[in-house]
Amino acid sequence: DEGARRGGGRMARPLTDAEVAEQREQLTRAYYLRARTRLARSKLAPARNDLAEALALQPPPALESLLRQLERDLELAQREQARSNRRLAKEVAKWADQAMSGLDAQALAALESGNGGAFLPGKDWDDNAEAEDSYIVSI
Repeated sequence: DEGARRGGGRMARPLTDAEVAEQREQLTRAYYLRARTRLARSKLAPARNDLAEALALQPPPALESLLRQLERDLELAQREQARSNRRLAKEVAKWADQAMSGLDAQALAALESGNGGAFLPGKDWDDNAEAEDSYIVSI
């Protein structure tokens, strides 16, 4: 608006109801598009925040139906992320069990003492390097 440019950002005249409605719809659409983009990037919490902001603007029915569809898509993505996290946790647990089952009693004792087998007391550094190499090979 030319009046806004001349007035340093202030409107020279008050906005009409139609202009206010148009600005509100544009802002709602911007929140919707940003939420869609964030959902595509798996940024679920920021997408949910954008969705809440868009719904708070009381959008027209056509835009509200798009927002409700986005809400359902967010719920599906949330469930899929939880399912994926459970699968990942199971894989990590399985890997850790396999790694721990391959350790002998001496290696387990070293791990429990916090030493980890990297340096065995009573030996100089060169002897420990050989012990460390044999430990790594045994895993």
